[in-house]
Amino acid sequence: MILVLEGALFLAIVVAMVAMLFRLPCPKDTALILTLRSNGLPLRSGEPMFRVLVGKAGFRSPAVAAVDSLDLRAFPVEALLMIDEHEWLVTMRAHVGGQESMVRRAAVRLLGMSQRDREAIGEGVLALAVRDALVGRGGGEVVEEQREAIEKDVRSRVAAVLEPMGLEVLELSLTIRRREKSDTGPR
Repeated sequence: MILVLEGALFLAIVVAMVAMLFRLPCPKDTALILTLRSNGLPLRSGEPMFRVLVGKAGFRSPAVAAVDSLDLRAFPVEALLMIDEHEWLVTMRAHVGGQESMVRRAAVRLLGMSQRDREAIGEGVLALAVRDALVGRGGGEVVEEQREAIEKDVRSRVAAVLEPMGLEVLELSLTIRRREKSDTGPR
């Protein structure tokens, strides 16, 4: 009887150790992307087959070809534009969306991209959105009076570009400062 208990205890310890070897821990602010082997099967729409785990642990199996992680924390983006006699400072905080569909989109488009590259994409999108939002609007005081409408327009333009990439805008603010006449810019 003691031999059976010792054998069961030994087996339980071995199973627990093997499970710990194959366990993939995942913090709350990270998504694990488990790329699965295709085993010669054609892939749907050319995209790799993968499984997304957001903030929960998983297990590595022989079907998993690669394990990548995607940071879900918010990142700041700033763009400074000089348009006419105004200086536009646009700040935004964005992050990979929390829904699994957004994380899947981000995994396809952003995996392997550094945080600096994500910020550079955000800066470009912000600058373009501000320029597009200002087309057809009056200059000077009219622009300052329309700041809230311009901010709303910029936010919708930015969201339209970032959402297909799996990114979501958390905050967006627009600051307009009039440049001094003595400030002629870079020489």
